[in-house]
Amino acid sequence: MKGYHQLTLVLLIAAFSVLHLVLAQDQSGFISLDCGLPPNESPYNESSTGLTFSSDADFIQSGKGGQIGKDWDYGYKQYNALRYFPDGIRNCYNLSVNQGINYLIRAGFAYGNYDGLSIYPRFDIYIGPNLWTSVHTFSQNDIEIIHTARSNFLQICLVKTGTTTPIISTLELRPLRNNSYSTQSGSLQLIYRRFKRSRDLRYPDDVYDRKWESCLWFDETEINTTLTVNGNSSNPFGVPKLIASSASIPENASDPLTFYLSPLNPSDKFFFYLHFAEIQDLQANETREFDIIFDGHITNSAYSPKKLQVDTLFNTLPKTCEGLSCNWELVRTQRSTLPPLLNAVEAYKVVEFPYSETYPTDVAAMMNIQTAYGLRIISWQGDPCVPVALKWKGVECSYTDMSTPPRIISLDLRSKGLSGTIVPALQYLTELQRLDLSNNSLSGVVPEFLATMKSLMTINLSWNKLNDSVPQALHDREKKGLQLTIKGNPKLCADDRCKFKNKKIVVPVVASVARLVLIIIPLLVLIFMCTKKNMRKARNQQPIKSSILTTKIRFTNPKLQAMTNNFGRVIGEGGFRTVYHGVSRSIWKSLQELLLALIIVAFATTSHLIQAQPDPKEFINLDCGLHSAVSPYTEPLTTLTYISDANFTQGGQSGRVQKVWEEAYQPFTVLRYFPDGIRNCYNLRVTPSKKYLIKALFLYGNYDGLNNGPIFDLYLGPNIWTTVDLKSSLLSQTEEIIHITKSSSLEICLVKTGKTTPIISALELRPLRDDNYITQNGSLKLLKRYYASDFFGPSIRYPSDTYDREWKPISLSFGLSFVNTSLNVNSSTPYELPQEVISKAIINKNVTEKLSFDWYVNNREDEALIYLHFAEIQTLKGNDTREFDIIWKGNDGNITISAYRPSKLQLQTLYNTSPMKCKFMQCTVELVMTKSSTLPPMINAMEAYQIIEFPDAETNPEDVVAVQNIRATYELSKIDWQGDPCVPRLFKWEGINCSYTNASIPQRIISLDLSSSGLKGVIAPSIQNLTHLQELDLSNNNLTGEVPEFLANMESLLIINLGWNSLTGPIPLALRNREKKGLKLVCYTRVTKKIINLCQKKKFTYSEVVELTDNFKRVLGEGGFGVVYHGSLSDTEPVAVKVLSESSVQGYKEFKAEDLAYSFTGESSGPTLKWASRLKIAIEAAQGKSSKSNQQEQHEQIYHQNSHLSSFKFAKLFDSEASWDKDQLGDVLHWIRQVVGLLCGLVWGAIPLVGGIWLLLFLAISSAIVYGYYALILKIDEEDFGGHAALLQDGLFASLSLFLLAWILVYSLSSF
Repeated sequence: MKGYHQLTLVLLIAAFSVLHLVLAQDQSGFISLDCGLPPNESPYNESSTGLTFSSDADFIQSGKGGQIGKDWDYGYKQYNALRYFPDGIRNCYNLSVNQGINYLIRAGFAYGNYDGLSIYPRFDIYIGPNLWTSVHTFSQNDIEIIHTARSNFLQICLVKTGTTTPIISTLELRPLRNNSYSTQSGSLQLIYRRFKRSRDLRYPDDVYDRKWESCLWFDETEINTTLTVNGNSSNPFGVPKLIASSASIPENASDPLTFYLSPLNPSDKFFFYLHFAEIQDLQANETREFDIIFDGHITNSAYSPKKLQVDTLFNTLPKTCEGLSCNWELVRTQRSTLPPLLNAVEAYKVVEFPYSETYPTDVAAMMNIQTAYGLRIISWQGDPCVPVALKWKGVECSYTDMSTPPRIISLDLRSKGLSGTIVPALQYLTELQRLDLSNNSLSGVVPEFLATMKSLMTINLSWNKLNDSVPQALHDREKKGLQLTIKGNPKLCADDRCKFKNKKIVVPVVASVARLVLIIIPLLVLIFMCTKKNMRKARNQQPIKSSILTTKIRFTNPKLQAMTNNFGRVIGEGGFRTVYHGVSRSIWKSLQELLLALIIVAFATTSHLIQAQPDPKEFINLDCGLHSAVSPYTEPLTTLTYISDANFTQGGQSGRVQKVWEEAYQPFTVLRYFPDGIRNCYNLRVTPSKKYLIKALFLYGNYDGLNNGPIFDLYLGPNIWTTVDLKSSLLSQTEEIIHITKSSSLEICLVKTGKTTPIISALELRPLRDDNYITQNGSLKLLKRYYASDFFGPSIRYPSDTYDREWKPISLSFGLSFVNTSLNVNSSTPYELPQEVISKAIINKNVTEKLSFDWYVNNREDEALIYLHFAEIQTLKGNDTREFDIIWKGNDGNITISAYRPSKLQLQTLYNTSPMKCKFMQCTVELVMTKSSTLPPMINAMEAYQIIEFPDAETNPEDVVAVQNIRATYELSKIDWQGDPCVPRLFKWEGINCSYTNASIPQRIISLDLSSSGLKGVIAPSIQNLTHLQELDLSNNNLTGEVPEFLANMESLLIINLGWNSLTGPIPLALRNREKKGLKLVCYTRVTKKIINLCQKKKFTYSEVVELTDNFKRVLGEGGFGVVYHGSLSDTEPVAVKVLSESSVQGYKEFKAEDLAYSFTGESSGPTLKWASRLKIAIEAAQGKSSKSNQQEQHEQIYHQNSHLSSFKFAKLFDSEASWDKDQLGDVLHWIRQVVGLLCGLVWGAIPLVGGIWLLLFLAISSAIVYGYYALILKIDEEDFGGHAALLQDGLFASLSLFLLAWILVYSLSSF
């Protein structure tokens, strides 16, 4: 088995190596620039290597093109042209690379007397802020270094050091494998790379395009083989086959092989790489064995090369030379029969790059400012802050030490001819202390974001064309020490007097409110008159005479019951039917609803005039780790309102990123980290079956001072979403997915997978339309979302994008041009792209070239959907045509749309409707111009998503809600009770067992063990919602109250353990009956087993009455109100059951006043009646008799029918003994509501209060007052009046209308 695993590992390594070689073979990731080449001659294929070279024009903003003299020839075409830099000190190339990747960087210099001066230039070359080397073009044609990219941009700069002009002929980057040429620190500058053959070698023989110099000394002999030597599959250095198949040995077999290196500086450190392969077929008695000696010290003793297998030996620590040179010797051992052998050798000098680059966010901000204002300042190239001698003009930085990224603290752009508005990119300079934009032509308003820049102490905006007023927030900052200068802006108002210029805003508001009043007041008068009229009619009515309208209207039975108060009052009776009194309130309710609708519309309209635009109501914006005391807040860049996450997760602690890592986006300031537990989850309320864009944002920011970014997994419910790796980059990271929710609860979980602690900065949810981003199955994980933009263009998100998708600028490559339009582009499609995105596009400069874009996935089996957004934004001439084929290149074939033509100023979105697997994990889309087209392909924006399958079904939603309610009832704080209770199994909740069938079927909870959990209170009713529960253990807690009967109704329940609690009362009979059928009930010590005492009043369902009377089998008596039946609750508990006749209305109250069941055992605690007395009462009750006199009965009956018509006494309002008619009580509750509504509306408007939360607060206060009145003061039985819902509804809509009217009017008057 061990051998099998080893073989599998070898095969995997070999497959990966082959894949890497294939990718390298097709020049994937290569950057090959022919410097100075005219763009119209680009690109071309170099004949001897087959490499594709392009012009450097799109990668640098300075320099001029030149050609070497006709008499000069450097062997390769890319050395014929050059770029020279007569202006400025530092001139830089900006290249897009992949952070953390090892690159071989080669710069070529061919002077070729291009200027006719025959003076070879000397200058320095830098990588970012650090010196690479000094260049003397007389002795150097090219230089080479192996360097790991620290960010996604690489700047290579030529720095003038004397009187000569820097030049460059070619710039080449080749990605290498990260497990080759590894060092603990520093980069590797090539000294030499030699092999033992008669000719030089590079691409395509070497897939990494390393240049190998042939070197065979006079005392060496070349040997080679035609057999295949394995130099790629197991060797990370990928030694070319031609090198691996040849070697040198000494002419004299007893002599050593030697080579050396002479350093220019004795302190220089070096790495040496020696490549060996045994390429001779050794006989049985032959041995090749030798010692490897460096400067007299054996580094490897008795070494034997591997047969037909490349083996690379190198020093893991850098070496310095002893004396004037480094000397290597390969010395044959005494037992060896063959001389030493060497195939190739590489020598590199370690170059330390001590300076950290300027903080990346500051660099991006400066690039955006440079682009926005079209600045062409010659010194604005390379790193803005370092080295200090070359920092940008007008920029000042803070310097702590070389290893800490500098921050920009001062920006001086005075007298730079700036026009347009003050660019938002300035706010990303979060450490800026001084800003000078004076003496320009800036227009527009002074942006409020300047006040949110906490470090800013001095702002000079004088002598511009700014207008409107200075934001109040800036004036507030002035009180705290901010120095603001705004003189020389004629249209800019410095103080609050500007408000008077906007008095015209008051007019539409006042007019709107006035119109609202004119509409509402007549309606209120009409409603009041109708109400008084109805009340007057009601008072004038007689018990028998009727004044009912004769209009014929059909009513449903429920409406009749509502109108007649469940047929509660009889007006008369005749031969055909009984006549009941009723009241129709349809007119009143219609007027109420109309008034409410008018007020809500007016409220929304007025609020729009006097408030800022609200956040999208369904957005969820959580700033993770934010303290509740500073929540909510408005994020300045997006204007979205963020709240603390404290109420959405039960674990974790708050942390704050270090000052140097803070970004302008405010949610990246604090974070939540989870040191406890394996899985920590956020629980969010969502709409079931709704499509959401979900974003999780992370910024480690060295909050813990450990400089060790965490690696952990991110889950959606029970399924893994992605792995978050913050170790390889200290910058912010966003994970985004489009996902359709399955229930009303969405759980996003961080799962610890190693020793590091999971963290999260923000969590954002945005609902999407159902008709966009459609997939047959799975969710969509974002790979890239690009739009066509100028180099270093800004990211675009909300409010420009209503769905808050973040659009990043595409990295413009060679041969591409940027175009835009000021016309409006119709984007009214399901995807609704922002105008800032769809109004821009990229095209090819060379009309014959295709447009090609690549994305990468993590696994060969991964599937992708790629969305392409098009709109024709250029005005085409009569004979112009733009037509191209769109090709999605997949592993299983291509998907093609032929002869596509973008629609004029109309957004169209195309995507591969069938998911495609990417070839070699690389997804490619090509736009190829057709033969009939006169214009090149064009694209505005693109999105690439990976399809993520979520195979595990969530636990049944009813079970989840039930256990969550149980957790809330008992206030359980178990750390592992987060996320899905059942899946994945590895993280299921402690004390819970589930039924596992297959992954696609929701799991059910079958066992709940809460023993010894400190539970208090009664047995939670939520337990009965676990309908598949088989075992329940609540033992050893402090539960009180009775054993609930619902436990007997849980059909799946087989075991119940209630032992060692403080339960009281009897065990339900139904549970005892379940015991007879196999239920195991454990009730140790503190639970009484006494049979239920049935001497008390008890309510029964109709089905229970049928069962206990044996289907009404035995009649005990019969009368006008109903029939009395004999029944039995158990073998020893007989009862009398009275059933009210359907035709009996008069006897209803008398019927309700009596017991429905009487015990015949005499076990009650109070006075008991004998059997004869009880039976007599029951039979007389059924016959309609009473112990009261007939006179008293008639009096009470008449009072009951007419009590709501008698004169009302205010003392009754607080009399808990008074009797109430339903209509009378409804009127009282109605007017209580109105008074509360009016008072709250006046108070809300006067304070003033704005927002939906205050509306909800009013409803809560109003309902609480009404409930307290009838339940606590009057102490009525709500069942007699239709329940709580009916009582709380009385006057609700009218009260809400009155409240909103008062609120709006008072608020409007106080605001203006």
